[in-house]
Amino acid sequence: MTVEAATVALADVGYPRCIGGEGACPPEDCGGIPGYERLREVLADPSAPEHEDVLGWLDLPSPGRARPDPFRRPRRRPETSR
Repeated sequence: MTVEAATVALADVGYPRCIGGEGACPPEDCGGIPGYERLREVLADPSAPEHEDVLGWLDLPSPGRARPDPFRRPRRRPETSR
């Protein structure tokens, strides 16, 4: 983990939040270490026959782009006790 900046928390932002994660860990069901190595090779080579299929399976727009949005949860409204 790298701390890039220390700032004041904003009232309208939910914390903690995911802001990235490229190459952080293997995806589920990729075949262990050998499967992850192969996955990275395929993503690094746009001419690989399975390149587009792997991008689709990972739901990535491009090989180097993680999508943190699926990890952001909407803020919950406090429950009322009436």
